[in-house]
Amino acid sequence: MTQLSNVPMQPNPSAVERPLTLIEKLEQARDNHNYYLKTCGNDRDKAYHSFGKKCYQKAIDIVKQHNEWVSVNERLPDIGQRVLTQKGGYMTICSLYRRGQGKMRWNDGRRLSDLEHYTHWMPIPQPPSKAQDD
Repeated sequence: MTQLSNVPMQPNPSAVERPLTLIEKLEQARDNHNYYLKTCGNDRDKAYHSFGKKCYQKAIDIVKQHNEWVSVNERLPDIGQRVLTQKGGYMTICSLYRRGQGKMRWNDGRRLSDLEHYTHWMPIPQPPSKAQDD
């Protein structure tokens, strides 16, 4: 808390920085290598920063490939498609439900919930095949 003229003031919540995501951290490291690649003078440093930039880009691609969460603000799954959903701190398997022309709701098999209670969803992965078990 900041004080000004003996009057306590609350910090501005919009001024508080959120932590960087893993992808943002990797992009920051990749961009640092890219900057030094453009500004360094000798071949040894250029090779080092070129390799670093490529490694971080590969890591970014891998993380993005395995991060299949979709924001409900971006798009919704097909009606009836069972998906893994994020609601608060919990994950649930649900499907979208609509009766006639009524509003869409999430159906978890026990109750119907309004869409705004959920933030993200992702397709349920296929179970491993018998060939993968061998």
